[in-house]
Amino acid sequence: MQMFLLIGSLLVAFAMFPIRRMTWAPVIWLPAMCVTLRGLTHLLRVASAHSGQGMEALGTMFALLAAIPFAVVLLVLLFTFPRKWQLIPAAAGMLLTVALFVSTHWISTVPVTVEILGPRGTPLSGLRFAGGEVRDGIGSSTFNLITDAEGRFHFRHNPQTSMTLEMAETSDFSPVSISFSSQPGYTGPNAPPPILSGNIGWKLAKEFHQTTTVSIRPNEVLRVFVKPRYLIVSEPLQAAIAIRISLIQSGTPTAFESLSSLCQNTESLALIPQLADLLNIQPAPPPGTIKAMIVIAETLKNLSNFEKRIRREKDPAGNRLHAALCAWAGADPALADSINAVSAKFQSIADDLIAASRPRWSDENTSVGVVQSLGPLGWRAYADFAEVYSTAHPRAQRSIRFALERSHASAEAVQWALDSNDPELIAAAYNGVSEKLNPAQLAIAIERLEKINHPSTNTRAQMHVEVLLPQFKARIAPFPAQ
Repeated sequence: MQMFLLIGSLLVAFAMFPIRRMTWAPVIWLPAMCVTLRGLTHLLRVASAHSGQGMEALGTMFALLAAIPFAVVLLVLLFTFPRKWQLIPAAAGMLLTVALFVSTHWISTVPVTVEILGPRGTPLSGLRFAGGEVRDGIGSSTFNLITDAEGRFHFRHNPQTSMTLEMAETSDFSPVSISFSSQPGYTGPNAPPPILSGNIGWKLAKEFHQTTTVSIRPNEVLRVFVKPRYLIVSEPLQAAIAIRISLIQSGTPTAFESLSSLCQNTESLALIPQLADLLNIQPAPPPGTIKAMIVIAETLKNLSNFEKRIRREKDPAGNRLHAALCAWAGADPALADSINAVSAKFQSIADDLIAASRPRWSDENTSVGVVQSLGPLGWRAYADFAEVYSTAHPRAQRSIRFALERSHASAEAVQWALDSNDPELIAAAYNGVSEKLNPAQLAIAIERLEKINHPSTNTRAQMHVEVLLPQFKARIAPFPAQ
């Protein structure tokens, strides 16, 4: 669109030479001048915003090069400045300029309707949202929207820009943000209708942000569920995510949606059986199934970290997040064992994830990353890797070793790897449990690592050996020999 406007301004600029003395010259000169100034100003702002070194300097150079044609047209238009100015031609030129900008905006944008729904799926009216657009790395406009009686607001969005809508703070609901990604390939009304990617985010607590991504087609309403503060799971939102997963399962095109982008939230913790069914599809599960389970595992681990922080507080029953976790786990926050009930809930979900991912541990596209992403919640599964390691695909074996390297588990959990004859397994396992070894285990570790120490080789196992041996010897030195 910018290119067509530039070409039009250039044609007007050269056409002004023979007519610049005519009374009606401002009618076409004003729109051309305003379009040129707008394009030049935008490119100069882009150049200023990307000034710096490396790739930023390259972006500045391209912006300045793109600004040269606009600068040339501006000089020509200044040279052909109309010689006669009267009220009616000037007013007609201004009206034509406004009509040009409005029509350009209408052509380059698509209508979007957002519906805000409460915890029970009912529309919420009167909620305020502040919006902002970003194009080429700079903010282009800001605006405010308020939901109507049907819980909706309407606006037009340029698919070539990124947009973010932020809900105003309220005492009842967690902050919500809605963002749309840019689609540079959209060229206007003659292009195929764009499918917009809407990323919806909630803040469960100050430190915990969760999202889900939904694709919306032309004339489709984007439904956003608002969650009460500290609510762990919103049932309407959970049902909506389950429906989107079912669409992916049935093969319905969902454009930007993926299983993992849908599941970056606590609502998906209860959807593990649905993902397990997808994982068992033969010969291979739908793309992104394993990644979605990894995302759920990371969400569960983050919640578990919150619970550990609550353990360190003097009065966990007074913590609102603790109360929300207890309500989710079906426990009374006032009871002394409420934290244990929450921990048991975490471990139960982790066990479900481990069981769901197990059938694909040994595959080329392995699901071992699900166990690794669980952190301490997945430690009990490391012993089970022994059953699949020897027959697993080479890529799965590498993933298991990678998980062992970063396990931070106890030596007992990976004893099968420590006792193996595979140098790669031994080194990876000792790297993962190095912080948990007692003096007796350190002595055994030194003996085992000495046997696989081959300085002339350049393997990952040797890299671990060269790092671990000096550390273990330094740690065992203060202890007298038994």
